Amino acid sequence: TVYDSRNNCNAIINTSTNELIIGCKNTIIPDSVTSIGYSAFQGCSSLSGITIPDSVTSIGYSAFIQCTALTGVTIGSGVTSIGAQAFYGCNKLASITSLNPVPPTIQSNTLPGTSYIQHIYVPSESVNAYKTKNYWSTYASKITAIL
Repeated sequence: TVYDSRNNCNAIINTSTNELIIGCKNTIIPDSVTSIGYSAFQGCSSLSGITIPDSVTSIGYSAFIQCTALTGVTIGSGVTSIGAQAFYGCNKLASITSLNPVPPTIQSNTLPGTSYIQHIYVPSESVNAYKTKNYWSTYASKITAIL
């Protein structure tokens, strides 16, 4: 009764908090999840892409750390914060799409280095906000509007 794996999502979710605490390469995050917990996908070396639904408001510390096959991520419009080292060691992460018009709060080590990320797509009205926001500004030359 403490945990569930709703909607055949291939993940373990804390039932009372709607926090995804363990995911895998086949996880489809349900719309009822509101946060991704600490190290939830840590070391999932077969995860190549993930879509985080709009219902999620926070991505925890080290949530996707060392997901070495991760090449693309779509971050829903509800995400307001992404924890330190959330995508650290994801050295194949080439493309990030953030649907939130307000840049989520990130830390200096949330994303892999600038040599890995090729594109960060954001809402067209928010390009300048992302380019000037703390830590997103490191990737300013890679930030463009979603087409």
